[in-house]
Amino acid sequence: MPEVIIDRESEQERIRDFLQDLLKDMSRVLCIYGKPGVGKRLVTKHVLNQFDELENAVLFI
Repeated sequence: MPEVIIDRESEQERIRDFLQDLLKDMSRVLCIYGKPGVGKRLVTKHVLNQFDELENAVLFI
């Protein structure tokens, strides 16, 4: 996994905001969609790796 993902800052910020709300015990659903191969899973996993609090969370990717 790369340490930096170029040109995906706004997407990463949206996912971070979502996860911060999730950590406040707010039930949430996040749908990420787009063409195959554009980096949806890579960006999501990159942001998830920054949240130690989600270590034991159940997430479907």
